[in-house]
Amino acid sequence: MDRLFEVVVAIDFGTSRSGFAYKFKESDYSVFRDVWPDNPISYPKTATHLLISSTGELEAWGYTAMKKLAELRAKGNAKDYYFVRNFKMELHSGKKDRSGPYLINENNGEKIYVIDLIAKYIRIIKDEALKEIKSSTSGELKDQEIRWCLTIPAIWKDEDKDLMRRAAQKAGLIGYSDDEAERLFLVLEPEAAAIFCQEEEKNTLTPGTKIMIVDCGGGTVDITVHKVVKDGGLDEV
Repeated sequence: MDRLFEVVVAIDFGTSRSGFAYKFKESDYSVFRDVWPDNPISYPKTATHLLISSTGELEAWGYTAMKKLAELRAKGNAKDYYFVRNFKMELHSGKKDRSGPYLINENNGEKIYVIDLIAKYIRIIKDEALKEIKSSTSGELKDQEIRWCLTIPAIWKDEDKDLMRRAAQKAGLIGYSDDEAERLFLVLEPEAAAIFCQEEEKNTLTPGTKIMIVDCGGGTVDITVHKVVKDGGLDEV
């Protein structure tokens, strides 16, 4: 961990479920969020869902969006709201115009740009993470002392990565200046899983050992094999 960053926050932004974890520079442990609004069980992720009003305002998110939608349907008022899920992969494979990938609001036929949906959701997770982090420390934490890690699918092209970085900027993770760029690290999902396995099993993984990562997500399934090399690093096979 870079000495300039007091805390690193990782956001696992998934197609169907998302969550975050963080670790302070001086700590040996990572902290995972496992309690989410309207989730009946303890689980480290919440639903990647948004409920948008007819004016484009965020009405609810996560499991609360599902609960609110059910209530609106019971009252016959759901037509004024747009329930959005599975929008992450639309950044890569969705319909596009000159302004980027978009969805069509089924209620009014208007375009909703995917980058804006992702920014809305990431901002929520960011705010939840910062609220928890600040409650666990007595000192003031500046933006420049936080590094953000954001997971992305292995199949994403450079164009998709650029859109995700722009979404992160719109969400307030980092600013738009060049010196802010290093505060955001985009990590491929299979690589993140491989590094986690390496850290968890570092006493048993000897050079030459091969690790197969099977990442079954809500939108993609990635299978990769890594080999532990002499310096402790990982090479993709």
